[in-house]
Amino acid sequence: MNPRPANVARRLIVLGAAAGVAVGVWPAARPRRICYLSFFPRPSPGVVPIFDAFFAGMRDQGYEEGRDYVMDWRHTGGKPEGFDAHAVALAADGVDLFWCVTTAAAMAAKRATSTIPIVFSGVSDPVTSGLVSSLARPEGNVTGLSAVDDELHAKRLELLRELLPQAREVAVLWMPSIATHRTELTQIEAVAPRLDIRIQRVELNRVEDIVAVIPPLARTGTDALFILPAGWHVYSSGELVAAATQARLPCIGAERYHHAGGALLTYGADIAALARRAAGYVDRIFKGAKPGDLPVQQPNRFELLINLKTAQALGVAVPRSLLLRANEVVR
Repeated sequence: MNPRPANVARRLIVLGAAAGVAVGVWPAARPRRICYLSFFPRPSPGVVPIFDAFFAGMRDQGYEEGRDYVMDWRHTGGKPEGFDAHAVALAADGVDLFWCVTTAAAMAAKRATSTIPIVFSGVSDPVTSGLVSSLARPEGNVTGLSAVDDELHAKRLELLRELLPQAREVAVLWMPSIATHRTELTQIEAVAPRLDIRIQRVELNRVEDIVAVIPPLARTGTDALFILPAGWHVYSSGELVAAATQARLPCIGAERYHHAGGALLTYGADIAALARRAAGYVDRIFKGAKPGDLPVQQPNRFELLINLKTAQALGVAVPRSLLLRANEVVR
């Protein structure tokens, strides 16, 4: 995408519209503004794979940051209630598109605008949360890629049983403020009895609560932690897993950032691949497609990730059958 003088770009857009081509097919006269609502400041490259994947996806589509688009990164200091104020301000300021990787951020953007496109990637259940009316026909100004986490919990519990055959008491870490967590908990509790597992619901809402919540679980007979994904885990999984490991509690994660934080076993959609694919929807919207006409896509790749360093620290012997099936093993 070669830069063009502003007047030339404007003429191209007018000609395209006159010829029946959607406005936005031709290069914009200015870089597009993409807003990302985050819990924390933008990380350095190489720290959080989701973001590196999205920027790589944009390059795949021919967009260079700074030349063709700019990222307007707004963070809340770890507080999800801050998303709404940022979303309203950005919508009023005329941002071109919201890209979101958490349900809380996407819902805040949806509450702030019914016209500015919103593309999400890696959220658990966009229909249950109310982001879209259906996967096939999202309607409105929202679309993206779902991680279908709710359908994977049975598999995660089966992997937990294979990894920890003696485990009976499992604490599920959840957040009442995340709409999909209640549905996911119900599904987990329905599957657990056939695996001879008892589920304990444990609220963990903020990184500041880790010290108060995790250590006591080890003193109540809990055998393992089952982590439901939350936005703040992207940045703070390491602190969560470190506290659990110190308390001798194995962690079963749902997203790659749990694996990066040291979780013993993680199984889920490849959310970095979803972020990279999200760039394709951003490109189509910039070229005139309506978000509501783009079906919500689902993952086509799932990952089994194992951390043998954590296993050694916990004294857990990982079965060879799991190691042979793993996509990635940290040794």
